[in-house]
Amino acid sequence: MVRGFGNPDYGKLGTDSRPAGFTGPQDIEVFLGKDVVQLEVGRAHCFALQAQFGRIFGFGSNAAQALCLRKSLREMTEPYTIRGFSNEHITQVAASKTGSHNLALSNSGKVYTWGSSADGALGQDASVCNTEGTEGGNKKIYRSCLPSLLRFTGSIPIKQIAAGGRFSVLLSTGGVIYVFGENTRGQLGIGAITVNMPRSKNQAECRLASKTKVVFDETQRRADDFEVAERFRVGDLQLPKRVQEPIMLPGSKLWTQIAAGDDHVIAVSADAEWYGWGGNYCGQLGIGISRLYEDSYLDMSLGASHTVVLTKNLGISEAPRVALMGSNSHGQLGTGPTDKGRVWPTFLPLTEHMGGFLSLADKARAGKHKKVVTPNYFCSVAAAANHTFLITRKGAVWCMGDNSFGQLGFRNDRMQPWQFYEPTVVPSLGMHQVRQISTGESHTIILAG
Repeated sequence: MVRGFGNPDYGKLGTDSRPAGFTGPQDIEVFLGKDVVQLEVGRAHCFALQAQFGRIFGFGSNAAQALCLRKSLREMTEPYTIRGFSNEHITQVAASKTGSHNLALSNSGKVYTWGSSADGALGQDASVCNTEGTEGGNKKIYRSCLPSLLRFTGSIPIKQIAAGGRFSVLLSTGGVIYVFGENTRGQLGIGAITVNMPRSKNQAECRLASKTKVVFDETQRRADDFEVAERFRVGDLQLPKRVQEPIMLPGSKLWTQIAAGDDHVIAVSADAEWYGWGGNYCGQLGIGISRLYEDSYLDMSLGASHTVVLTKNLGISEAPRVALMGSNSHGQLGTGPTDKGRVWPTFLPLTEHMGGFLSLADKARAGKHKKVVTPNYFCSVAAAANHTFLITRKGAVWCMGDNSFGQLGFRNDRMQPWQFYEPTVVPSLGMHQVRQISTGESHTIILAG
């Protein structure tokens, strides 16, 4: 079962039978009986991925041709199949929540991009995309109305994709990160070092033991090679504002997980270390104090200026732990109305009711030498803009943050300012065993079983 709630404009909640202005949860009946395995919310559109055939269904706004429809079609209120993947079986889809670009990953490791971007978030050049100038003439907008293959992924298979605000991040099967798009807050993580552009043909990752060697073109670009108008200064360093084509993250470190927010990235290395780069104006990178060095990754999700990670540390608790960092302007960290935010990872106090605390009676029954996990622990997190969701193993949903559009599952048809500053269970989803949530600035869709 797939349900949507929040701002219903542009058909982005997937049904045209919704009463006008109704923001409460409602089924998207088209998906009844379909084996949906992933949901992805974009700026004003949504995608649903079907497992059996690897097909993507899209609905909502077609702005910037996000749904691969002709420009004259402004929106699609009912889900329909997006075509143009050359019979590839799609296994993951990613959509920017504040930009206009989208990515899809096939089971062969190929990546397709579509939509539009003036900052290179599509990773394509003018030979693939249509281009048009902006009002000032300083930037070109690259548009692709159909999914276009990122050519280098034909020889370097990718295993995970992430769409940031106006940039993209790819993780290869060899553990190498590739980035492209806007870099005005350092979200590409490339510093001011030499930028190696990957080959479009015959590039390969040669695995030698635990190391990965990447072959590059002899042509290299430095930050100085970019026009002055295309650079910005950080201290004594100059960095490119944007990179149009995919480049490899510098350094020899290999990676296992990536996640992208509006302008920041959190990644987990192969040696289980946590890294962050990009915007940190609210502490969303959590680099003030290292508190995750002994915690293993379970899940993570990034909002506009906050980060939520689900970790496990057997030395402290059998139950997973929720760490939050960044802005609490709308209560998205769940730390109360007087807390403006945290610049380092702060673990959410979990009660037994929420899933993470054993009562003294339970501990006594278990015996002091036995470790017991509360049966209702958190197993998944989702974040966007200024709000957060936590999902328990039994499918209960907790929320915190902004509900001004009803995006937390509490009906708000008048769209009045409404914040939850502490973790709150969502009663409207209580009868459903929620398995997955994808959320955007003003709307949310859930997968329940």
